[in-house]
Amino acid sequence: MISNVLSKCLPHHYCSYKNPSSLSSSALELYPLKHTFSSSSPLDLNSSRVSHPDKTNSCKSAMENSNPKADQIEVEVSEFENDFDVVSYTKFYDEFLNVDLLQESWPKVESSLEEYGVLCTLDMVEGKMKVSRATRDQDPNIILRAMDVLELLSRSVPAEWAIRVLDCSFQYDIIKIGNQEEGICNMYGITKEQFLARRKLLAGYVLKVLFELTDCGIFLKGNTIAVIGGSLQGINIVRRIVEDCIAHDVPPLPRARLMKKKSQKKKDEMNKVASELMINLEGMRI
Repeated sequence: MISNVLSKCLPHHYCSYKNPSSLSSSALELYPLKHTFSSSSPLDLNSSRVSHPDKTNSCKSAMENSNPKADQIEVEVSEFENDFDVVSYTKFYDEFLNVDLLQESWPKVESSLEEYGVLCTLDMVEGKMKVSRATRDQDPNIILRAMDVLELLSRSVPAEWAIRVLDCSFQYDIIKIGNQEEGICNMYGITKEQFLARRKLLAGYVLKVLFELTDCGIFLKGNTIAVIGGSLQGINIVRRIVEDCIAHDVPPLPRARLMKKKSQKKKDEMNKVASELMINLEGMRI
């Protein structure tokens, strides 16, 4: 099923479609789903074979009988290649987003995406962002990473951090800490009062300490935390500290400071060994 394929390939969303016998007139409805790391894995359609009268057909999400603010995705399905490519993606942002900051940083987003052959538009009237493929012969996976950029921007992640996921060496995680579906409070039965008190422990100076410990950008907004970094280990450290804070009331700052102290001690020891090795090598040359 195409919906199953999309759920695996699109990091934060799943798709369901109507009228499977005729994809050219089907509707793809996109909704938020479980957080995972960003991925640029190739799309895989070996779970089903879809035949069409034309070589390629375009599937667009329909606005009728659906939420007009639902995210929209457009794909092209090839009859011969047993595959499909994302053509465009539209992301609606909520009213709490700092639209002035988004508009100010949009030229940076636009120029970064253009380098990868992706077109983007910002509609301040309807409150949406859109990315689309510029040509058919470009890397089909780049549009998936561009979708990740919009996802992060919609969660108030600064543009200079969001565009880093265009580079495959960077990954990100969206940690749901509230009472939403699959949120930490929902899973552990944390009350609203407990959540608000523990959430305060994750704001302010502790984010700076976690950044110095992991080299990850950490952005707290509402009931989610976005984490971006080049190290999977660093991202996992942040998630573990956040989960323990919200679920078990473990203060994050003392723990982060202790981990930073141990990490710095290990770095100092490695630098000392490297320095001694260099001295020995210099002595051998003489």
